[in-house]
Amino acid sequence: MTVLHATDSDSGLYKCFAVNVFGMGYSSSTKLTVIGGLPEVVVPSITHLTATGYTIALPCVISNAFPVVTKVYWQRYTHGSTTIISSRSIGIKGVTVENPSLIIEKAKEKLSGEYTCFAVNSVGTGSSLPVQLTVQARVTQQAPSNENAGKVDHTNTIVIGIISGIGAVAAFGTFVFVIWKYRRRSGKNKMVTANNIIPEQNESSNNLPITLRHSAGSQAET
Repeated sequence: MTVLHATDSDSGLYKCFAVNVFGMGYSSSTKLTVIGGLPEVVVPSITHLTATGYTIALPCVISNAFPVVTKVYWQRYTHGSTTIISSRSIGIKGVTVENPSLIIEKAKEKLSGEYTCFAVNSVGTGSSLPVQLTVQARVTQQAPSNENAGKVDHTNTIVIGIISGIGAVAAFGTFVFVIWKYRRRSGKNKMVTANNIIPEQNESSNNLPITLRHSAGSQAET
């Protein structure tokens, strides 16, 4: 029995069987260990987007490289045609056994398409899943429209005005309270308040306390 393109899954114990009219015979077991196979090629990301003029790298990782990998290349498929990309292609870096990733310098829109990484050893050729690369023209930021160009944000001015107004009201209240207190201490005329309460104050002294007397009765409250 010959195993073509052996892989790890072919490892195990094997017996040979033979059958004739008298019955079936078989051999003792023999063990097969596969220590190599097709290279395993993996691309970490399957979609890439870039703008024209930029450098874009399509990573490629090769494992289970026994027997050793002797060649790496990429294929680009677009509009029904396939292009082989090697380390000798113009405007390309990488695509070697040491660095299998594909590096495109100054990407152009025509380079958009599906890319596949390949690795070759004595067993055969391993390939990755296809990678989609999209190269687009640069997108410029829109200038503000004429309608909004003349608008100015007055938020800070409004907030400062509100704070200044609150401060002015507080200052005015403090001023009125001080005037009322001063007149209360220095006034000599009698004042009649609600409930007919008349404050009595000694003319010779401006110091509190004062006596409040009900005008309808003789009872005084201090």
